[in-house]
Amino acid sequence: MKHWQSLALVPLAFATALVVAPLRPAAQAQSPQAAPPYIPQARFCANGSNGLCAIVPAYIGPDPGLAETQGYNGLYGQPPQSEKADVQSPFDNMAWQMFVALNWAASGVKEPPAQGLTQPGRRVWQTYPTVSSLFGNAPVIVGCPQALALPIFHIGSNGKGQPMPNNEEYLQAATNKPLIDVNGNWTLFERRVNEIEAQYLRAPGGQKSQTLTTRAGQQEFINKNPGGADFTSSATVPDGTNGSIEIKASWRILDPSKDDPSKFFTQNILLAVSGDSATAQPQAVRCWRIYPTTSTLNEQWRMALGSLKSVFGNYMLVGTQWGGNVEPPTPPNPIPSNAVPGMLSNMTLETYIQNYLSNGPAGPGSCVSCHNFATLVDGKTSANFSFLPGIVEPASLRAKIKTAP
Repeated sequence: MKHWQSLALVPLAFATALVVAPLRPAAQAQSPQAAPPYIPQARFCANGSNGLCAIVPAYIGPDPGLAETQGYNGLYGQPPQSEKADVQSPFDNMAWQMFVALNWAASGVKEPPAQGLTQPGRRVWQTYPTVSSLFGNAPVIVGCPQALALPIFHIGSNGKGQPMPNNEEYLQAATNKPLIDVNGNWTLFERRVNEIEAQYLRAPGGQKSQTLTTRAGQQEFINKNPGGADFTSSATVPDGTNGSIEIKASWRILDPSKDDPSKFFTQNILLAVSGDSATAQPQAVRCWRIYPTTSTLNEQWRMALGSLKSVFGNYMLVGTQWGGNVEPPTPPNPIPSNAVPGMLSNMTLETYIQNYLSNGPAGPGSCVSCHNFATLVDGKTSANFSFLPGIVEPASLRAKIKTAP
């Protein structure tokens, strides 16, 4: 058993300085004044108020561009020049709203942002059930008696030296490869679901005998529901009732001699490892640039968080992907056209499939396209974009993975 003093949540991206918005050129007295450039605006709360809030959004805000039924080609070409043409920003604002609300202090959801986003302690998402609480622990986990009431990260195995996906992990789900940080430590991965999804997994439609948390339950579910799983949907208004939520977080071990903990959201844990590990040097970069309107919104959100001296002002959004059929560019290319943007991966969770175009078990490097392949235990019935039901057969779940080149 290994004891680590501190872990820090790896940011989606970190910037040492903000990029300021372009200034309008001075108008010439002799010439007509040019129209100001389009600048998307941050929507800080799902209820429409103009301040950061603890409301987890259920849906995007107004998005006039979605009313257009043809002609939209995703994020190809020039950035939008008007709010009507800006389809992406409502999705990005929802992503920021969710990030902020889920990272509100769990004990302070009724507190104003100056307290809720700065006080220590567990965040809202850390109160959600873990995967192991639903599907059970790996066959072998290390016991870890302790005097302090610290969270425990279990790296479980099958008893034969092979890691299992039931608990926290150090191998990425898509490739069975680790992500090594700049200090030579392995990144750790944690998964949780909100109680709405947990209830569905335990007893879809209230039927405990059809639970998706066991192989036998899934077989009965498939017999009764050939159309597949149908997780609870959210309301279609921003401040409505939430549906199912899955969260996966990347954590890195901090080295006090090299890292500045004040730049990260941190927690102290005990790390219980079953089996051996190794270290290596990192070779990982983010492959995709951030879309211009997303960058502009990042400035506004990070400024709002920075004004509170919240650690979450050090984080930024890389992108928000949403499902929708778009018209592919001319000439066509192999990028998937069933989501916007066509390719998007989390650099810390799907490091090695970022530009992987195959529709095989390790890809493609698109959240929507990849999760579209998720099935229940029979390998055919839809799991409604969730790979979690596959944990009922952890050995075969790992065996299905084909490492991306």
